[in-house]
Amino acid sequence: MITLIFPIAGPALENGKIYPPFRRIGEQTAIEAAFRSFKAVRRRISRIVFVCQASQEIEFNVGATLRRLFPSTDFDLVVIPLPTSGPFDTVAQVLRLRDIVGPGIICDCDHSLDLVPFFDRLFASPEVDCLIPVWNLRGEDLRSWSVAGIDDSAQVLSIAEKQLPNVAGRFVGVIGCTYFRDLGWISKNVRGVAKSYVSDAIRVCINAGKYVEAVMLEKAFFFGTPEGETENRSRYQPPNGTIFCDLDGTLIEHQDVTSYLLPVSVLPGSREKLQSWIQSGYHIVITTSRPATEEQELRCLLKQANLPYAQLVMGLPSGPRYVINDRKPSARFTRQAKAFEIERNKGIQQIELASASLLHVLKRFKGGSLAETLLLEDDQKKFIRKRVSKSGNLASGYGKLKQQYRALERFAQLVGGLVPALYCEHEDTLEYYYDLEYLPDHRPLTLATQEQQCTSLTALLQLLKKNIYSQRKPASEIGAEWLHEHITQKIYAKLDLLREHPLLRRLISGPEIIINGKSVMPIIKSLQLLTTNGGLKQFAPRFMTTVHGDLTFGNILICNTDIKLIDTDAILSPEAPELDLGKLFQSLIARYEEWEQLEGILVRELEGGRLETTVMLNTPSNELLNAILTEWSDILECPVEQAHNKGLFYMGLHLIRMVPYRMKVSESQANLALLYAAVYLSALAERQGDN
Repeated sequence: MITLIFPIAGPALENGKIYPPFRRIGEQTAIEAAFRSFKAVRRRISRIVFVCQASQEIEFNVGATLRRLFPSTDFDLVVIPLPTSGPFDTVAQVLRLRDIVGPGIICDCDHSLDLVPFFDRLFASPEVDCLIPVWNLRGEDLRSWSVAGIDDSAQVLSIAEKQLPNVAGRFVGVIGCTYFRDLGWISKNVRGVAKSYVSDAIRVCINAGKYVEAVMLEKAFFFGTPEGETENRSRYQPPNGTIFCDLDGTLIEHQDVTSYLLPVSVLPGSREKLQSWIQSGYHIVITTSRPATEEQELRCLLKQANLPYAQLVMGLPSGPRYVINDRKPSARFTRQAKAFEIERNKGIQQIELASASLLHVLKRFKGGSLAETLLLEDDQKKFIRKRVSKSGNLASGYGKLKQQYRALERFAQLVGGLVPALYCEHEDTLEYYYDLEYLPDHRPLTLATQEQQCTSLTALLQLLKKNIYSQRKPASEIGAEWLHEHITQKIYAKLDLLREHPLLRRLISGPEIIINGKSVMPIIKSLQLLTTNGGLKQFAPRFMTTVHGDLTFGNILICNTDIKLIDTDAILSPEAPELDLGKLFQSLIARYEEWEQLEGILVRELEGGRLETTVMLNTPSNELLNAILTEWSDILECPVEQAHNKGLFYMGLHLIRMVPYRMKVSESQANLALLYAAVYLSALAERQGDN
């Protein structure tokens, strides 16, 4: 059985004249409409508790009014002496005063809900620690919501007030009707902490490892605000903002010597454009360098010219004007400072302000540290946005993302339809992002069967050979030199940084080590055996070309026979195609996508310094491996066996390069990446030695 708590101790409306729970909503009060949400499950509710302030009980006669509204309902009215810091503080006091434990629901009184999906889920999964009803945020103002980030199974990963939580997942609005399996646990574990929102108690549950789940509601009637008192309220806000517009040479024809004796010449379209902006909700501020002593004359002139505006700012310097504004957390994808510069006396009729329809964040995707990847929706379409802030390392963030966009442009030019449609890119002082096509029916190659992988990769590699890798420069004279520089700058430099970690140091330069029962050479020894005595030549590229740079299974999307490439990591100058082969092997042989999200201990240290991995890799079928090697043998113009060796070699180099990035996820992930690099490079070195 469930305890139902209504915290109705919030402040009164309109200078204290209206008590929100008793406000009329059509033919009933707000509290009646809210209580109606539980009519279908009334038999499951064992106790009903209303909570108000002592001053409200005196002024609005709360107890008597509730008894009149609910004459056949037994309830407990708890009167607290003083105002609280918010809804949860109110509830926390009640839990302690009445010693309430066990299952309970804390419900606001500013909505009426169809809770059938909510209770269906609750009764099907009574073990859930916390259950919250949620709402699609499309078109909603984040400032009115608690926002939850949820995964594909609807588990709540994080929650924040009036902004997006910093977590990968889909974002939904939290409706104030929260179920807790044990109110006693909530009272005990949040006691003494200054909390104002019920979402803070939800966050405590999440941080404690409790299972918190969301249930999407389709029907709800919100009446917490006047604009919410309609079930079909608009999901878009009208355009609004402030427009600062220069006068002379912008709205009216510029005069070298100003005169107030003659009428001004309004530039074509200026009057109509200002009027349309005002009708759309914009606040117009006309700015000018004319002295403030001429304000009266100028206002008369503007009136005669019938130029509409809201404010007039005079006496400004005639030099450049800068608009500085902060990005609002509740509208993080709406630029808060924009600029238009036009030629003198050309007028403003050609200026078109961007659509002000709200962008809704549907999902944040998991990924590396390069950029934030989001699924967004406007009033026309869903699309992917890759975004990076300029506040971090510009070279590794902004620079790489911009380079990625240029590489995608090049791929689009060379092979039509090989990458998703590129919509736009944008850059300002705060951020850089680009938008591209959302492909809901495509899925990563990692999720395909080996038969599908074989068919898709064969078709893709043939396409790359014909249209991408064919744009080549011979490298027979410099190939070994390029590889030596690559290993020195990008491999040995990484290994030097990793030696401070004891386990990584053993894998890099320690004595031979037993891994999963087999003797493995340290990485430095393997590299020396593979690259000395002319060894570089067998792995050196014979030509340079355009490459993808991160050709893993996760960056290859398929839908039937359609193939799309995403998330390149290439520079625009020619590179070794073997880098792409190594990345394919990273997915095919090292099975990176199978362990990149794993947590816990992935490498165990046993007695005698032996190591053991807890991850069992799936091996590719011979058909798939042979198909890939056949295509790469053709691309690289070398025997199949050499293509195989090159794939293993460059895969090992890629695994070494990824270790610092995996370290940001966990030390265990870094250990596993370097361990696999040691295993495969050692095996390759032994095979080369036998030959």
